[in-house]
Amino acid sequence: MKSQDQHALEQFLDSERIAKLKERDFVDAIKRLFMWSRLEVVDLQILLALDSQAAWALVPDDLAKSCGDTVTDVIGRSIHTQCDAEQWFQLGESVMENLGHHYAAVEAYEMALRVDQHHFSSILSKGQIFCLYPDTQDRALEALELAAQLKPGDEEVWVALGQLHSMHEGKSREAEECFTKAVDLSPTWYTYMYLGDHYLYQQQMPEEAKAAFESALEHDPECCPALENLAEVHRVFYEDYDQAESLLLRSTELFDDREESWVLLGRLLSQHSERCQDAERYFLKALEVNPESGDAAHGLGYLYAIRMHRYQDAIEAFEKSAHLRPGIPYGWSAVGNVNAEFLGRYQQAEQAYQKALQVDPAEVATGLNYVYLLRDCMNRIEDAKVEFEKVEKAESLPQWEAAVPLHRALFAANDGDWDAAEMNLVQAIDSLHGEFPQSSSDDWVRAVVSLMRLGYLPQIQQCFTEHLTDPELKTLPQALEYFKNAKRDPQVQQQLDAIMQSERYYQHGTLEWFVQHIQVRLNALATAAAVG
Repeated sequence: MKSQDQHALEQFLDSERIAKLKERDFVDAIKRLFMWSRLEVVDLQILLALDSQAAWALVPDDLAKSCGDTVTDVIGRSIHTQCDAEQWFQLGESVMENLGHHYAAVEAYEMALRVDQHHFSSILSKGQIFCLYPDTQDRALEALELAAQLKPGDEEVWVALGQLHSMHEGKSREAEECFTKAVDLSPTWYTYMYLGDHYLYQQQMPEEAKAAFESALEHDPECCPALENLAEVHRVFYEDYDQAESLLLRSTELFDDREESWVLLGRLLSQHSERCQDAERYFLKALEVNPESGDAAHGLGYLYAIRMHRYQDAIEAFEKSAHLRPGIPYGWSAVGNVNAEFLGRYQQAEQAYQKALQVDPAEVATGLNYVYLLRDCMNRIEDAKVEFEKVEKAESLPQWEAAVPLHRALFAANDGDWDAAEMNLVQAIDSLHGEFPQSSSDDWVRAVVSLMRLGYLPQIQQCFTEHLTDPELKTLPQALEYFKNAKRDPQVQQQLDAIMQSERYYQHGTLEWFVQHIQVRLNALATAAAVG
């Protein structure tokens, strides 16, 4: 005979209301369930009266489809019986795995710790989640240090502590010590990967990173992440592109559906103009494996725009990446760049930049691109000043050490104040330390082109001659003259070739990028002016 509770539940499930609720997401229901459990609301009738959506979350068939049998089983017992700490922990793990909902998982771990304040797994998982958010990282450290006290021989604790330390400037040594301790406790591909990642991305120590990734492969020869990161070491630090390609191809041979390896192959070969067709094929393969790969779409857009000059295809690829990654502004920013820099379609560029800034109003690169568009391409000086004031308030502004004074120089030049322009230009030059960083090369190209258009070529040449201390960089004023007059002076061409072939700059491509794109921008601006 059915109980009163079972009968009430069946009636509820047959109603039109529950039919509508079944179409809705049940994350909030899971959250509410924790609240009722804390209040010891264990009677199903009371639960139905308080929150019908939470009751719907108890439906075994529907819940199992989306969250797995573990969640169904634990939730069902939590209503009728007192859960132990392990049951609450398993609920949190299932919520994380199936919902990816951090708040709800932490609620479950907290319930476990109410039952057993030293439940190690709940303390560790809670600490790992707290690591993800800047405002809870103090709580993460407290939880992980407690976990280390409870189980000092657990390598996962030391991996988590290493990750936490690596997020903070000045904590690199502490992070290394934690990752090394994890390897000492358990030398597996997993621990070696974290140690190698730290050496590669945090400390830029290629030999140590290479050794760590090779050790990971010794423990698991089919560890694709180790092959991919080892390829990155060979590409970035040793410039051994053949070896990098070989490692990535080995990864794809092991797992043909490894999207990350196909994307990395595309990026690698995008750097070589003679391998564009191969790069395109690899990006398209990544999209075949995962049609929703925003990374592959964005890489394809870069390839089309910069290497293959297929600008409309580039725009379509970047728009696709923007739709696939709606929380990331770079797709729309790239659409704006192609329209502004290569096609002279300024209205379309403005619309794209505005979409990017809607996604992330504090994204400095997009903000500066928009400022350049308004001031130097559309001659909307006052609008540009308004946007530049917004950029100057961004927290990440110090990272743009050279770009900001460049823009200040351009505003001064537009106002006819060369003294102020030169002061800011010198400040930007001083921040270079003898090199043009890749991160700001675009800003330098555009600044030089804009100053040339305003009639300041002699002043730029004099400024560069006086303040560029690197002997190779001192030839740039003559390069500017060459581009301005569009004359093929053999002597200047020889000097340009010397810059392009310089080992230090050729490796990074920054000077090659600089001189080539001055010409590209001048041509684009001339075309836009002719059309206008």
